[in-house]
Amino acid sequence: MDVISHILFAHIIYGKQSFSLEMAIGAVFQDLDRIYSYSRKRFFGAESRTFFHELPFISAVILIAWFLNFKLFVLGVISHVILDFITGHTKPFYPFYNKDVNFNLPLKAKLLLGVIIWVIGLNIILS
Repeated sequence: MDVISHILFAHIIYGKQSFSLEMAIGAVFQDLDRIYSYSRKRFFGAESRTFFHELPFISAVILIAWFLNFKLFVLGVISHVILDFITGHTKPFYPFYNKDVNFNLPLKAKLLLGVIIWVIGLNIILS
């Protein structure tokens, strides 16, 4: 999913009618690895992901953020993991388990989900 969908999905899960910069940063934090991938012209989907999408790193980030009382950031990170798991190919337990997991959603279903996220998310934020 795209960056804006990740931000809006986090706000849908949160459910309050306001925008949270902390949550938005958490929702896109894991995609910082894409900046490197794009700059190096090495983006090849799930295979190009760096440690930002791996369970040990995500767990450490969540624990540190929770300890520092950045709970909306944590919600953003968790929402990112959920949306990636639903819409893409991911290796949720890498490096412990190298199996690729996906729901095999057809492209039309992913596009429809994206539209639904945008409509509901924008409605929540702009209300």
